[in-house]
Parts: sequence; structure tokens; C-alpha cells
Amino acid sequence: MDDRSELSQFLKSRRARLRPEDVGLRDHGRMRRVAGL
Repeated sequence: MDDRSELSQFLKSRRARLRPEDVGLRDHGRMRRVAGL
């Protein structure tokens, strides 16, 4: 696996853990188009 691929997977995994409320954004109750913010 190259560096870009590793970085991409790392960022996606961290974003997937976040919820809008975690960073002070309102949750509109809808499904988000992508995981994370």
C-alpha cells in the first residue's frame, strides 16, 4: 500500500467516527451523503 492510500484510509476512518454534534454542528436528522462530516 502506498502513502496516499494509507492516508486516504486513515482520514476516511477518522471522518466516519465523527458526528456533526461532536464539532458543534446541528444534526438535521437526515442521512448524510458521506460518512463523517
